[in-house]
Amino acid sequence: MFIDTPGDFVSQNFDFVITGGGTEGLALAARLFEDPDTAAGFLEACKNRISEPNILVPGLAFNLEGYPDYDWMFNSTPQTIL
Repeated sequence: MFIDTPGDFVSQNFDFVITGGGTEGLALAARLFEDPDTAAGFLEACKNRISEPNILVPGLAFNLEGYPDYDWMFNSTPQTIL
């Protein structure tokens, strides 16, 4: 089931809530969703862009770099050794 609004999400009962769609979060979610008796909620900090080609096609994700709607815009300290 896909829930698009915060109000709908908080009205549900979950055994687990996973925050973040990184590698670990998605792997954990996939395992939890295998069990039909487990209710797991998954939160991601973005708008619903389920049909966005730049999101769906892994090779296109680099097109999103530098766009604040898609990129956190974090910069690291320059590494002199690298």
